[in-house]
Amino acid sequence: MIAEQETTTDQAQRRFVPAVGRAAENLAYSGIDQLISKPTVRQARRAQRVVRAPGLLSEVYVRGYEHFPKRTDPAPIVALSHKKIHDVATIVELIAGRPREHFHDVTLIAQAGLFSAMYFYRDMVPAFCKRGFAAFLLSRPTVWLAHRLGGWMRRIFRDINAYPVYREGRDIPESEADFQNPLFADPLITGQSYADFIKFANRETRRSLMAVQQDMERDNRTFIILPEGGYLHDGSVAPLHDFLGFFAYRKQAPTIFGSLSYDELCPDWLGRIDAFVDLQAPTPPPADKSELTGFLARGRERMHAGTVLTASHLIACVAHSYRQSDADFSRAEFRARFFALCDAIGESRSQPAPAYDPGLASAQYRAERLRRFFRRSASRYFKRAGRGRLCVCPQKLQGFEDTERTVNDLEWNRNHVPDWLLADRSCQR
Repeated sequence: MIAEQETTTDQAQRRFVPAVGRAAENLAYSGIDQLISKPTVRQARRAQRVVRAPGLLSEVYVRGYEHFPKRTDPAPIVALSHKKIHDVATIVELIAGRPREHFHDVTLIAQAGLFSAMYFYRDMVPAFCKRGFAAFLLSRPTVWLAHRLGGWMRRIFRDINAYPVYREGRDIPESEADFQNPLFADPLITGQSYADFIKFANRETRRSLMAVQQDMERDNRTFIILPEGGYLHDGSVAPLHDFLGFFAYRKQAPTIFGSLSYDELCPDWLGRIDAFVDLQAPTPPPADKSELTGFLARGRERMHAGTVLTASHLIACVAHSYRQSDADFSRAEFRARFFALCDAIGESRSQPAPAYDPGLASAQYRAERLRRFFRRSASRYFKRAGRGRLCVCPQKLQGFEDTERTVNDLEWNRNHVPDWLLADRSCQR
């Protein structure tokens, strides 16, 4: 029987390991294409060359690699939380950084818009290019470019055994009026009527689900899924999609739930951030269809509880406390509250113990993260309030990426922190 819970001792013995270097070593290994397919290796090597580019990732720290089964054992399902655009790069490093004796090839599903011109036209072409006279002039070149980019992305996804799934409200407009909306432009992208597109999307989704199941059964591939189906824009974990329960039940495969976290407010001088992945002990599959709802609820709770607290989350808590009280502060006062929160995590006796960046136990590390924040991020949220003092600027907080979240960046990061820590008096001192 696969253990579904871990003891406090087990958690304490687990350590985060840097995955980027391990991934590079694995992908340079001469026999790597004997472990996973050559097209997958090719795409992983391409991703490896850009993952540490400016604005992306400085490192990916992973805890729980030991939960992956050996190559000779049945492959698991890996279900990961969905946080931001960096998730793709993080997952590449996570999977490529596995110990080689734990390598299974992979299969996955992704939002269908990524396999076509849909995503690029909808999310990357500026809105002014889709209206009025600009649309008359630019519709043909923008649609052409979107199709070229979509074809390029489709080839990449096919190389890594990925299949499209169409979801209502994301890849399928909720009404014909939405379908005809020039900002969405599905008739230009799909070349189909709304009714025909609905039939096509449902047929392709069924084919994808069957293909993934065949990959799992025939080739013993690890199925990777972000089961929320999209971002829950306030930063918490959304209810999990039925797809996950369906595959776990049909395959009778254990599911490794993993939580993704980012230290996004503390980038290095190239704008790169650290990612953290906490992999939980495998959860047994539902034995009966009646258990699917409970299985998904437990998985969601495990993904939420496994969220790794970073300096960014705690910095956001401190900033939020000053905003609530409408008080100004000095850097020294801000630092004192931040350090107090770091101490509160380390001294916690809560069960289960919270997962957090182990570097926060070091005063030197805390100070460096705070310096990064004030050097690279603070000006996006704070304004001067007198000589040597700052305050949170409500107007500046409105500039956030609305495709990923519906609350400002500080609130989004604060929402990852458990209630017991938010209530701690150290945040109010």
